[in-house]
This record gives sequence, C-alpha cells and structure tokens, in this order.
Amino acid sequence: MQNDSTEFISFNYTLIPNLEFKPHQNRSTIVYEVIRLVNGVPVFFEEHCKRLLNSLKALSPDFKPDKLGLEQSLRELIQRNNLSNTNIRIDVFDGNILIYEVQGLYPKPKDFEHGVQVNLTPKERKNPKEKIYRASWKKDVEKKLADAKVFELLLVNKQGLITEGSRSNLLFIRNNTLFSAEESLILPGITRSEILKVAKKLGVSIQYLKIDKASLVSFDAAFLCGTSIQILPIAKLDNLSFNVDNALLRELQKAFNTHFERDYRKSIEKWKK
Repeated sequence: MQNDSTEFISFNYTLIPNLEFKPHQNRSTIVYEVIRLVNGVPVFFEEHCKRLLNSLKALSPDFKPDKLGLEQSLRELIQRNNLSNTNIRIDVFDGNILIYEVQGLYPKPKDFEHGVQVNLTPKERKNPKEKIYRASWKKDVEKKLADAKVFELLLVNKQGLITEGSRSNLLFIRNNTLFSAEESLILPGITRSEILKVAKKLGVSIQYLKIDKASLVSFDAAFLCGTSIQILPIAKLDNLSFNVDNALLRELQKAFNTHFERDYRKSIEKWKK
C-alpha cells in the first residue's frame, strides 16, 4: 500500500507533496510495476520498464511513457524523500503516471532458513501476462491469506493446474531440474526471469509442464520468488512437506544473491550521479 508518511510523490513527471495529491476515485485499469531499492538504487530497473511497456501495449497502445522522464522522476523521488531500502511503485492509468513508495513484504531471516507455509486456493488471474491492479481481486486474496494464516496462496485454475502465487512466482525442483507452470498461464516476474538466467548459467535444466495437485509429491523442493522475497523456500504446501535444505535450492539462492549484487553494483554509477 502507498506510504502516506512519504513527503513527496511524483505525478506526471512532477514532484508534488503527498498530502496535496488527490487520488483519482474512478481510475480505469491500472498497469503497474514494483521496483526494489537497495541503498537508494533501483535494481533491475530496465527489466521492469520493459515489462511495463509490454503490459501497456495490450491496454493502451497509443500511450508511451517517457522512459527518461520516468528515470528522472524516480531519481528525484528517491533523493527528495531520502529513500533507501524500500519498494517503489509505478502506476499508469488514464494517461497518467504516478510514482510513490510502497511497503514491501520482506520475509524474516528465519523464513529464508526454515521456509514458509503456503496453501492452494481455486483462483486464477484474468490476462495473467499483464501486470494489472484489480482492487476486488487483491481484497479477496488478502482476506483468504488472513483467514488461512499462511505466507502465500498458490493459485489453482479451472483446469486444476497450479500456476503461481497470488503475489509471487512459483518454481519446483526435482533432482537437478527446475519445473515451472507453462508461461502462458502466469505473469513471468522480473525476479523469476533473473533466476532462470542464473539457473541456465549453472547448467540447470528447466522444464515447463502442467502441474496439478497429484504431481506435487514428485517434487523434492519448491520456492516462491518475487521483488521483495527473492528466493523463499516453501516448507509446507497444505499438508505436504518439502526439503528446504535441498542442495539445488540453496545453490540457486547463493548464485542469485551474487547476481542481484552484481546488478546493484552496476546500477550505482547510474543512480548515484
């Protein structure tokens, strides 16, 4: 959610006081991206911009945000609010661009060590390829998460296939192979894409297949991935346990952390001018 304590937000490439901004009550469809800041530096910024533009192509093909304007607005927002380790969200709606700080969902150290609990839920995204905000969908998911008292809900579509998390991507491990739902069924996250790049460099095989509840027992390990959570082991899925100390899972965690750090270091020169 938007951080109301932040002094400034950016609206249409101009910084304005947060308290003076009047939210558009009747916004049309919102296309958005959430970008992680590390010490005030956006990580994987270029990849997020590409996905934002791809999402807009289907909904607003005539509207093209000014990439340099986005960069400058983001830079000003970070500097004026003295932002460091947090998340930034970019909303595009009705020809407008709104950029502001949001509260990230950062797991605790014990979650990375011991894994988290997730449950299945019968639900699927409409047009999963497009990162679109839907208030009613989000509200329903948040209620189900609170009722279940779990870290995440894994979506099961009408065909009985497990696709992704409600706010994350999902990958399984068997032997030295990564398994993912077919990409037509999911929103391929930026973190997920970067993890797959790392996996390929490690020589890890990647397979895309139909994953249903009956096939879950065939996997050795599983993990969630996303902007704030990076690689987060799953300890239990409903009543099924997974190995959080799986060798490949831990190798991927270590390699991705190095990859993440490398992108951060490359970005420092650009964003700390």
